[in-house]
Amino acid sequence: MAVVAGELHAVVSHLRDLADGAEEVLGAVVAHGVELQGNRDACHARMLAPGAVGLQWCVHTRAGDWRNVRLMGWTSFFADVSSEMAYPAIPLFLKNALRAPVAALGWTEGTAQLIIGLMAFLSGRRSDRTGRRTVWIRIGYLLAAIGKPMLALAHVWTVVLGARSVDRIGKGLRTASRDALLADSAPPGEAGKAFGLQRAMDNAGALVGASLAVVLLALLPDGYRAIFLLAFVPGMVAVALTFGLRELPPTPNQIAGVKVGIPRSKPFWWAIGLVAFFELGNSSDAFLLLRANDLGLASSATAGAYLVYCLVAAASSYRLSGLSDRIGRAPLIVGGWLAYGAVYVGMAFASSVAVWPLLALYGLYFGATDGVAKALVRDATDPEHRGQAMGLLALVRGCTLFAGNLVAGYLWDHAGHAAPFLFGAGVAGLASVALLIAWKAGKLPALS
Repeated sequence: MAVVAGELHAVVSHLRDLADGAEEVLGAVVAHGVELQGNRDACHARMLAPGAVGLQWCVHTRAGDWRNVRLMGWTSFFADVSSEMAYPAIPLFLKNALRAPVAALGWTEGTAQLIIGLMAFLSGRRSDRTGRRTVWIRIGYLLAAIGKPMLALAHVWTVVLGARSVDRIGKGLRTASRDALLADSAPPGEAGKAFGLQRAMDNAGALVGASLAVVLLALLPDGYRAIFLLAFVPGMVAVALTFGLRELPPTPNQIAGVKVGIPRSKPFWWAIGLVAFFELGNSSDAFLLLRANDLGLASSATAGAYLVYCLVAAASSYRLSGLSDRIGRAPLIVGGWLAYGAVYVGMAFASSVAVWPLLALYGLYFGATDGVAKALVRDATDPEHRGQAMGLLALVRGCTLFAGNLVAGYLWDHAGHAAPFLFGAGVAGLASVALLIAWKAGKLPALS
């Protein structure tokens, strides 16, 4: 205990020093953000001017902004360094330090996903009406950063639930607005590539964060609280970077204050419904880590296996998402869902050695589906609906993942460790068949 207390004291002192230096950095970035806001104000004035000149100027500035795409990539990178430093330690912290049942993991991760969905829908709806995305992005990344050191205060699993809720409220607030800004910033015909770049940077951050978790868990096998405190630092770097994002010019309806309803296109709802079907059988990655630990992998080895997943996901996201711009979204998503099913069948009966290649295949599933599913939703919506569209995607995912995590936790505790994985694999297979049928029938949105 004395060693851990000493580690925590050193970490807190280090965080104070970093916070002092961060004030100057944030001040400079804020000044840069104020300058960028002038572009939006100029567009606003021209849009209100008579004639078509103002409208044409604003439409031109919405045609594509790769600078925003790259900056959102770097923001995601540092945010995921923070998240993935902490994430592999959470199921181990619940199991080994707090002695919580597996059902507690299901409640914690299920609630986290539900919160993301609710917050994403509300923030996305609001950002569609005002045209302002960046304020939600900044607040979201800030709350996510604050949630990490809150985990260090936990002595019962319900406090972990509270800390994860703050973290996931932040993720929910930023997700729809960030994805909408990303969709609008993507040049025509390159939405898959733009989302793929963001996911690749996100996964690269996860790779770095998981690597740090491996090292820290090896040095401090029970130093979960120190890891949670350290994860605050890259989270605040992500917050600082959000002040450099450009707010894109508003649409005419946003300037006029017109309330925009939810998207009504049939291809959009087909896409949402199919994703929801798949997510019913999905469960948190924490169950994979818990299964790896149960198979005999030490805490550091469990984090190392997760590192393999992050490496493959980071390496594949950009190329596979870009490939969807050429061959379509459906083939990539179907292939990814089938890979997911294979991984879950494998984890139901795996040995400790098999965990490593299975998590590598899991990385390919993620690279082929996450950014591509968002690009699919983007194809089915116009700029005025994209915040709500991304929010609805997150809400549907959150609701179905909430149910999926509760089912997984219940099945683990009452039917054995294989049951949640076999259930997830079965649903993934059915969802793949349903998506193929919808694609062949022309129900899904065309590339845009």
